[in-house]
Amino acid sequence: MSHHPWVSGRNVLVTGAGGSIGVELCVRLLAYAPKKLILLNLTENGLVQTQRRLRPLDGTVVQSVLGSVTDEALLARIMPNTDVAFHLAAHKHVPLGELCPAAFVSTIVGGTRSVCLAARRAGVQRVMMVSTDKAVKPVSIMGASKFVAERLVNGLGAGFFVARFGNVLDSAGSVLPFWREQIARGGPVTITDPACMRYFMSVDEACTLILETLAFPADHGTYIFDMGEPRNLMAMAEALIAESGQPCLIQTTGLRPGEKLTEELTEGPRTA
Repeated sequence: MSHHPWVSGRNVLVTGAGGSIGVELCVRLLAYAPKKLILLNLTENGLVQTQRRLRPLDGTVVQSVLGSVTDEALLARIMPNTDVAFHLAAHKHVPLGELCPAAFVSTIVGGTRSVCLAARRAGVQRVMMVSTDKAVKPVSIMGASKFVAERLVNGLGAGFFVARFGNVLDSAGSVLPFWREQIARGGPVTITDPACMRYFMSVDEACTLILETLAFPADHGTYIFDMGEPRNLMAMAEALIAESGQPCLIQTTGLRPGEKLTEELTEGPRTA
């Protein structure tokens, strides 16, 4: 059993606990022996899948809550029993956000506001919102929603944090599982643009950095993870096809609504 100053012996809430990062983060949190781990998730299947992955230590209570981060009455019931909150709940598929903007704004902006205000009223000691590089110079509904949510969190001051990083390899609905399905069908493998670049890290790396930054002495702020150099999607697709041993054509589809050719992690001068 390991020790974490903001997890061990405390009541910890994870919103979006059924997502790819959420479930892995919950597994990691249990290794630090929290007093209680509260799982909040909108979908039933996601919550059940997370429950099945968890092996609580003696003395740790796991509480599963089915509901939305926009449900203020629900948040008012669970926040008073919380010391630390990880806010992961969000929509993430950029083109879908262009088709369903109200849902994205409601969940990402409204949900973040509801979580943070409920946490502040209940005296939660630390709240960390997970964000995305798409919040930097946003051109999509999803990115703009995260941009607003980041500023909302930063405006609350002490105890409120943002963790920003890029794409997560092999997360649900991400490009690698999609390409593997296409390869298994014999292709073609589709990419948006041969010049498209993205930052990537593994789920394990993301969870490690989230937990490490939570332990930093600063009392608020935005943490931007070092993800190395961005990777070219064409090169990644070619490598995955070569690894499979099954020849497949690569088909270019063009950027979808709301997508950028390249992403940025920091708000520096706009590059060409």
